[in-house]
Amino acid sequence: MSLSCDSVNPPPAPKPKARSGLPAWVWILLVFVVLGPIGLVTVSIIASIAIPNLLAARIEANQSRAMAETEAIGSAIQSYVAVEGTYPESLSDLVHPDESGAQYLNSQHVPKDPWGRPYLYALPGEFAPEALVYTLGMDGEPGGELEAEDIVYSVPE
Repeated sequence: MSLSCDSVNPPPAPKPKARSGLPAWVWILLVFVVLGPIGLVTVSIIASIAIPNLLAARIEANQSRAMAETEAIGSAIQSYVAVEGTYPESLSDLVHPDESGAQYLNSQHVPKDPWGRPYLYALPGEFAPEALVYTLGMDGEPGGELEAEDIVYSVPE
């Protein structure tokens, strides 16, 4: 007995199932509509926590830099007085070599405060019995709070 290829029928191909449910674009839209506001609220909460901390860190960094620089300038003034016997007329005297070639502030120019203004200098007796190196803070006005706070270094005699 011989089998012919005609007598064997291949199994019928499965019929594609009818698609039920919503189209893909509707699902994408639903994800954006539902998860979008949740993401926005999450980002808002994180920003409300992070931004004040970043601002506080910036204020603290600027004040620390100003304190360190006023102290360095004050130390240069002390060295100037020890060698020259008198106070410098201005802060620029600290960066320009004197007759002996001494330079008291190791810089090409007097640094500016963190807010881009020159540090201020008062000779003894102008505002206080000792020399002062100071900055008026971010606002450039006397007094103030936070970042606008004046930073004053009294040069010890």
